Amino acid sequence: MKRFLLISLAFVFVSCGGSDGKNADQVLLDMEAATAEDCPEGGVEIFSGIDLNQDGLLNADEITDSQIICNGEDGTGEDGNNTLFLAEDEPEGANCPYGGKALHYGLDNNENGMLDSDEIEGTTYVCNGAPGEGLNSLISVMDETAGSNCTYGGQAILTGLDDDSDGLLQPTEVDSTVYVCNGASGYNSLVRQEDEVAGTNCAHGGKAVHSGLDIDGNDYLDPGEIQNTSYVCNGADGADGYNNLFEMQVVTAGAECPNGGQLLSTGLDINSNNTLDASEFMNQSYICNGEDGTDGYNSLVDVSDIAPGFLCTNGGQLIETGLDLDDNGTLDATEVTSTQTLCNGEDGHDSLLNVTEITSGTTCLTGGQLIESGLDLDDSGTLDATEVTSTQTLCNGEDGGMEEIQVSNSLWGGVCPSGGLKVETGVDADNSGILEPGEITNTQYVCNLVIQVAQVATGLESTCLLLTTGKIYCKGMINDYTFVEQNGPLATVVGADNAVDLDLGDYYGCFTKPDGTAWCWGYNYYGQLGDGSYTDQPTPVQVDFLTSVASISAGGGHTCAAKSDGTAGCWGNNEFGQLGDNSGTMDQTTPVQVNSLTSVASISAGDGHTCAAESDGTAWCWGDNYYGQLGDGSGTMYQLFPVKVDSLTSVASISVGWGHTCAAKSDGTAWCWGYNEYGQLGDGSYTDQPTPVWVYLDSVASSISAGDGHTCAINPDGTVWCWGYNEYGQLGDGSYTDQTTPVEFIIDIQELSL
Repeated sequence: MKRFLLISLAFVFVSCGGSDGKNADQVLLDMEAATAEDCPEGGVEIFSGIDLNQDGLLNADEITDSQIICNGEDGTGEDGNNTLFLAEDEPEGANCPYGGKALHYGLDNNENGMLDSDEIEGTTYVCNGAPGEGLNSLISVMDETAGSNCTYGGQAILTGLDDDSDGLLQPTEVDSTVYVCNGASGYNSLVRQEDEVAGTNCAHGGKAVHSGLDIDGNDYLDPGEIQNTSYVCNGADGADGYNNLFEMQVVTAGAECPNGGQLLSTGLDINSNNTLDASEFMNQSYICNGEDGTDGYNSLVDVSDIAPGFLCTNGGQLIETGLDLDDNGTLDATEVTSTQTLCNGEDGHDSLLNVTEITSGTTCLTGGQLIESGLDLDDSGTLDATEVTSTQTLCNGEDGGMEEIQVSNSLWGGVCPSGGLKVETGVDADNSGILEPGEITNTQYVCNLVIQVAQVATGLESTCLLLTTGKIYCKGMINDYTFVEQNGPLATVVGADNAVDLDLGDYYGCFTKPDGTAWCWGYNYYGQLGDGSYTDQPTPVQVDFLTSVASISAGGGHTCAAKSDGTAGCWGNNEFGQLGDNSGTMDQTTPVQVNSLTSVASISAGDGHTCAAESDGTAWCWGDNYYGQLGDGSGTMYQLFPVKVDSLTSVASISVGWGHTCAAKSDGTAWCWGYNEYGQLGDGSYTDQPTPVWVYLDSVASSISAGDGHTCAINPDGTVWCWGYNEYGQLGDGSYTDQTTPVEFIIDIQELSL
């Protein structure tokens, strides 16, 4: 790598002929050392002007121009390139009204000893004066060898008056000399690391990283060459985790359990004594015994032929099953609990059924029947073992016994990916006091929570994630109505707990809770928070008069919600009729019902338009349509009532941005339409689209969210993909570059403060 001294000559020498037959005033140069503030590595400041009083000195009131020339930093590696000058005649024109010289300068990058045209970095003009009888001022540039004037060589700039009028600057005519010197040879930059013991620099030890220049050229960073040291420190040892314990206690018959039972207590072994103490209980639940069972009834099967007709074109069998409640050994009509029809195939083989008795044993403790069915492939009239296609076991009822329960740990990676408890229940038929494998009738698992992304939402210059914990984390601008920009890690939204559905608008957000209520926080200029006011709220407030909410959507200045009964409501800004209630342009601070939609599965509010997906898979939009964001291809500027999106079916979810709309279909594909200045449609272009286009998404989109100028989709495996506007890093790919096709949003769950 080369580092070299850059020279910049921005001043202009102007040579003026004298008037009235007199010699012209002399152009003088002077210089002094530059200040450390102007030149950290040192340099000179060159002054120029006309010697108006002709005393041979450049006085302060005669200075007309100045230029600071700084030394370059010490280089590393090879010597720097030489600074070269090239002088050419300059014709009369804008640069020199009376002609003159053009002095080009630059670095000899190709080291051929000549200043080529592509190496010119700047030009200084030395112009002739107006016609007169005075003497011309001349300039001469000469190479300066290494020595006292320039340690590593350079150029000498000579100026003076052409006293003998021969057009050459003779040594006796030189009035001023300025030196422009080359930089010094560079040194290699080295880095060395060594262990740092625990102490002031690193409380728990770590590494010391030294850097500096290899001044003695021995390829090793000696202590005297170190210019900077930084420390990479070890973190403190983490605290030991606590074991999750459970305890079962027998409960006698009483208020909690009329027939007795057990108390299941769970918690963390905080004192590490391997015993779940009462002070460590985190959760307790009663598992009660049922009443003593009565004697069971025999299960019976009755098989009868079905003649060809309405039920079976080619005939078949009617299989009826039930319990012999009157113990008469016959399945009466009132005892039938299940009916199954087995029809013969057309011109095929007969379907046969075998019913055999099962004696008391492991399969059925009190006996029962084995029902086998299949096709008589060899037309022998008998259902052979190789022809059996279905087997069902019907066991007789058992004499009543005490209901038992047993609890054990559930292994990681099985039914419970993060572990948990396995709870087995059944009747202790042999009254042994132990629930044996053959007595287990039901198995349930209580699994530890798996933390992952449940939903992604995008708003104006921000993206938020809803985790399976019910907490909300955001990147970009978050939390209160000022939405302070966050350039660091994901940050939590204060006061947003137990959320199940999330969406962001312009400087505000909304979410729902399991009880069907809706909550919003942030900017409230149009009444978009739905609390009946226009007051901004830094923490979530409940939306008035809204219950049974299934999903919610926050737009530019209005909000909409889909209810569990299929209706939808909206509130806030209504400039383009985006509330859909046919109330014109009047804003609403509490919810109003959307007209004509009765089976809304999901709804999404944008800036000036709204869209909904109905349970039949169709999509409907209304409001502003300037960019074709309603997707009907009509070109109409706005719609007060919902219109159907062109050619889009099987819609699973829909999301509206500022001027564009996107939908995820049940087949996992994603589609977008409308405004596309930043590539937010994801089709690889920047072209607006009045009808849906396919998003270039390699993965499956289980849900989709359109923001102000960008869009994101979530994959069933928890990964998130985004595209479009990225000035604030809202695509989450580690860059600030807009993307016309999807890129992965980088998430590290372990770094979140849960």
